[in-house]
Amino acid sequence: MKIKPIVSILMNCFNAEKFIKKSIKSALNQTFKNFELVIWDDASTDKTVKIIKSFKTKKIRFFFNKSHMGLGKSRILAQKYLKGKYVSILDADDIWEKNKIEIQIKEFLKKKNLCLVSSCYKIIDENNVTFSYNNKNYYKFNFLKHICADNIFGHSTILYKKSLAKKVGWYDRELEYAQDYDLTTKLLKINDFRLIPSYLAKIRIYNNSMTFNQKLRFIIIKEKIIVLKKIYKLYNLNLYLKFKVFKSILKQKIKLFFLILLNKKVKHS
Repeated sequence: MKIKPIVSILMNCFNAEKFIKKSIKSALNQTFKNFELVIWDDASTDKTVKIIKSFKTKKIRFFFNKSHMGLGKSRILAQKYLKGKYVSILDADDIWEKNKIEIQIKEFLKKKNLCLVSSCYKIIDENNVTFSYNNKNYYKFNFLKHICADNIFGHSTILYKKSLAKKVGWYDRELEYAQDYDLTTKLLKINDFRLIPSYLAKIRIYNNSMTFNQKLRFIIIKEKIIVLKKIYKLYNLNLYLKFKVFKSILKQKIKLFFLILLNKKVKHS
């Protein structure tokens, strides 16, 4: 009888040939072994699929879109194929420490009312060089203070309960790049969380990554404003936090204004 996996690792990818091999290896090398790795390719045109198929293991379940659909739609399609009680996201250019899942599962077993467990992370470039770290002290303070300004949880760091994700609507169909921010805020509303003060993941940021792709910045900023407005409605915020959300929304709108202005100048030049 086949044992049902406790953890489903979801990796969405598109033209990720440069980094996906390291990402897959970091998942397969986890000390916690009762997992499946669901890889969903969004019609890559490079060697991504060939690299995925080079891994000969039953741990990997591979799916693909016949035509390019985008990250948001692909992630929602993948949801129904996840068999685990817990879900962990690993972006196709990020890397985990080998004990990441094991440490997080232990936290869930110790405290039953957790909705998600996250960790600190290092930020690496395209050459695997660490050039920054996220704030290790976030776990000591009121998380609400921080998410009213930004998403402090790296998506590749979290492990969450699938049943609770379903309860809150899982990933929003109307969002493309802020789905993780939106899901995290919905989960934290209904249950407790744990942020482990150890660097269990490496998140890659480089010139061609989503973070620096100017074509996507417009959508990313608009979606961030949508999530911030949801936080304002979802949580019973005091005056200080309401002001913090308002300030964060205003900051994003200013960014949007200058981005639109910059694009107009480029078009007329």
